[in-house]
Amino acid sequence: MDATADGCSYPAAQRAERLITAHAVVAVVGSLACLVTIVLIAVTRTYRTQIHRLRLYLAVACLLFAVTLGFETLPVDFNKSNGAVSVTVRQGWNGACTAVGFFAQYFAYSKTLAIVWVSFYIFAVAILKKELHKPSREIAGVLTVFLLPALITWVPLVGNTYGLTGTWCWIRSTCNASYPLGTPFQLGLSLVPAALLHMVSLTFIVPVILLFCKRAVTTANGRHKRQQNFEALKETAPLLVYPTLYSLLVMADTLYTICLEAGLPSSQFDVAEMTIISLYQLFALALPASFLLHPSVQRILASRCGKSLDESIALHYGTGTSYTPLVSKETSSS
Repeated sequence: MDATADGCSYPAAQRAERLITAHAVVAVVGSLACLVTIVLIAVTRTYRTQIHRLRLYLAVACLLFAVTLGFETLPVDFNKSNGAVSVTVRQGWNGACTAVGFFAQYFAYSKTLAIVWVSFYIFAVAILKKELHKPSREIAGVLTVFLLPALITWVPLVGNTYGLTGTWCWIRSTCNASYPLGTPFQLGLSLVPAALLHMVSLTFIVPVILLFCKRAVTTANGRHKRQQNFEALKETAPLLVYPTLYSLLVMADTLYTICLEAGLPSSQFDVAEMTIISLYQLFALALPASFLLHPSVQRILASRCGKSLDESIALHYGTGTSYTPLVSKETSSS
């Protein structure tokens, strides 16, 4: 690590290039995964059911975040000299760096709120036995996901705290004496709230998973009941995949970032850093994959491949099998 004129330390050239490349790959993979999910929802017309509309809102929030993630390094200029790298903002790009940092933080909140919304919906239907299909509630949820972040993300604009941090544009670090609120803003307005929201998401998810496991292994009512429970598990489990994986990953990423902010040498965390970045790429694919794994989507795709809907259901669930999904599949009026 080499200190620069602003008092901050930046990675050596080789590590900086690795971080930038990984950053770009995460953005591209995430954008493509979200686009594929949106297209699949549109093509299969599953947006007619609320749970898939929630997945659509999540995919849109993820896409906006991934796109801004891809722009985070564009305003940054890297000059290599003697194995070290000098990191600065390109001449005339200060405003762009501020804007990218703002929107990256904005859509990070939108994505997190969308994950909490999906998790709460599944919890309410599966555990609380509540129906949440009122249009007014859905509109309120959309407004919360895409407008509520504005109440928080404007704060770092005070004192021009959005800008260059590390090797990309985000909330500036306190290592630059000109921005004493940088690290407090990073922790208090981004990392800690995100970790808490994802903890809330996991709080909703864990009881549902435990309920699914209990229903999957029950033997009280014989084989037919076990089959019914298993089908209910298959019907709902895919909806939990992305929120669960992403929330766990954000918790690990937050812990890693706090360790760095505490002053621990980043070289000690090289393996953890690249593991987290790799998992971000892998987990991005969970969004379209979990959609394709949903039984209702498989039935639709099978019917479009030349099978009737009845044949598709028989193929997927077996002849004579009936079950009651744990998450309802209501069709809203268009």
